[in-house]
Amino acid sequence: METNKKILKIGLILVAALVVIGYIGVYLLSLDELVVVEHYIEEAVSLEDYERPREVTLELGYITNAADDRVVEQVRFPEYPGLDVQASEYGFHSGITFFTNGQRATPGNISGRYSQRIVYLKFTFNEDYQDYAPIEITKADLYLSDGSKIQKDIGFIDFRFAKDGSDIIAPRVLSRDDQHSELKAVVNEDIELIGIESEYLDMLPEGLDITVNRQGSQEIEGMEFQEGEELLIKTDWGKSENYNDEMLQLRLRPKIHFTSEKGEAKYSRVPMIQTRSANYEFFEILHYLQQRGAL
Repeated sequence: METNKKILKIGLILVAALVVIGYIGVYLLSLDELVVVEHYIEEAVSLEDYERPREVTLELGYITNAADDRVVEQVRFPEYPGLDVQASEYGFHSGITFFTNGQRATPGNISGRYSQRIVYLKFTFNEDYQDYAPIEITKADLYLSDGSKIQKDIGFIDFRFAKDGSDIIAPRVLSRDDQHSELKAVVNEDIELIGIESEYLDMLPEGLDITVNRQGSQEIEGMEFQEGEELLIKTDWGKSENYNDEMLQLRLRPKIHFTSEKGEAKYSRVPMIQTRSANYEFFEILHYLQQRGAL
């Protein structure tokens, strides 16, 4: 009888200890506030020959606790308070909306203790920006559904208002997935390549390889193409040991600079570098948050 009591007592102590450890674990893994994933977004906005204002839709990713049922309802940029922007975690298309117990379901992908969210942003630009200087956004004010506001560093969102560039190189996306992208471009006259330029190419993570017809991006200067020939531009993402690199959100529109057959220096923009959307495993998120100093 005494033995049974001792076993029961030990069992209760172990259960209590596990409960305490569980609470400690939840406390240690919980975020004090949401964490915005670092972004490098480069958009070229052409306002030439417009018939109506131009709209640009982007995604802003963040991580919060799985139990956080708040959503971002609006985003403002303190560096550019006059920007015309709408924000929604539910997107802007009409379609099916899911409800739980009569309430609109909280969006996001749950991974263990964390929820990965996306805020969809819709920017509207009109002729007022025709000769406007570049817009370089680094901070965002997030307005949440509970009435709170949080200001966060977001990396960079860079809008350039300019011509579309030359149509001598006509690019077409062939394929894109989490690790690779391929783009084929037809050359409409004889050209000689100069190089690839982007404000953020030097910020790209290790393991990203960009090639033009199998030549590295640093080796394409002097490559010649005749009218009707094709450029095959490929990007390949290697696995990085740095979780800051792995979760970096990129959407770049670099320029390919070249010399035309008339000897004129020109460029074409290439929509080719874009990372996968935020949908990561629990331990990937955990390591990332630790590297960011959020835990």
